[in-house]
Amino acid sequence: MGINIKVIRSSFDLVKPIASIVVDRFYEILFQDYPESKAFFAKIDMPKQKSALIAALVTAIDNLDNPDQLTRFLLNLGESHGHYGVEDHHYNWVGLSLMKSLKQSLLEAWTQDVEYQWAEVYAIMAEAMKAGAKRSKSNVRSIHREPSSGAPNRLEAKNEKHRDAPLESEWALTDSAKLHIRSLVEEVFDGLVKKEISICVDNYMQNLEKMTLADIIKKAM
Repeated sequence: MGINIKVIRSSFDLVKPIASIVVDRFYEILFQDYPESKAFFAKIDMPKQKSALIAALVTAIDNLDNPDQLTRFLLNLGESHGHYGVEDHHYNWVGLSLMKSLKQSLLEAWTQDVEYQWAEVYAIMAEAMKAGAKRSKSNVRSIHREPSSGAPNRLEAKNEKHRDAPLESEWALTDSAKLHIRSLVEEVFDGLVKKEISICVDNYMQNLEKMTLADIIKKAM
């Protein structure tokens, strides 16, 4: 079962008119369930921050069918968060708080399928942002990842406090998703190598065009 973009966008259309309320509730839940998160926002203009979150969600949902654009956006967003000291486990806090706020806001429209689709989409977004954060710390080349149509990401309970609630669990990638990421990384790096070779060949050909026949013969000897 893969991502159903139509389901995500239909549910998000219900969120847009009440986006400010949903985001207010998100931060209430985040600060209540994870008090440590308050430290990240101590000197932040919260109205501006809330607007930025809404804009980020709109951009992500609008680009679900444009994986290259979506990945670039998420990598850059993750890189900027990395500079503020955001770690991998903080994305779990955000994901769980976001899911709670959506559930409380959409009420009966928050079906099991909608919950699954948002969990899958957020897991993909979080992984791309984590990669961006690592790039900010280690200068690793960016990777391009698109939503997988393979096995879904799981909501895996690793916390005693959240063991029984499906929305209150850690985000984890399935083995097939990990293999998918590995294949994408290999594909991208293979493409980078081919690109470098192509550039070298182009440069050589440009230099060759400037040479006389005598120069070419001399160089070949």
